[in-house]
Amino acid sequence: MYYFAYGSNMDEKDLKNWCEKRKRSLPKWILLGTACLNGYKLSFNYYSKGRDGGAANIMEFSDNKVYGLLFEINNKYDIETIRKKEGYPNYYGEIEVTVIHKNKSIVNVKTYKVLREKEKLYHQKPTEYYLNLILKNARIHGFPSEYIQYLESIRTQ
Repeated sequence: MYYFAYGSNMDEKDLKNWCEKRKRSLPKWILLGTACLNGYKLSFNYYSKGRDGGAANIMEFSDNKVYGLLFEINNKYDIETIRKKEGYPNYYGEIEVTVIHKNKSIVNVKTYKVLREKEKLYHQKPTEYYLNLILKNARIHGFPSEYIQYLESIRTQ
């Protein structure tokens, strides 16, 4: 399974801490690199009690892009771990998207989007810690400077 992470799951330390608290092993996935999801915009229109603030979501929005990391996950246990971390199926739904990776379209990629009934009408301010997880990984993985500037402009608590 291909998996597109655009929020905190890009951060290995955050994922490791989550797994340790729940006595789950860290997924043995293969990082394929940076990918781009066209026709969506990164949004913080979901309030996460676990994060005590806004959490990342994607909303369909023409002429926009969301950057993230593309992974390959090959076993059911690791797929289940990602689903649990994503709050699937109670908070986030699993959707299939097409991403651009190394100038090629990769189809049937799984990612997670907040359930419509959980989305808020207004921006839910993320904590600085949470936003910095995303920003740190955007910088490490060489996301475009315009996207990093967009992340830097997001209002936090």
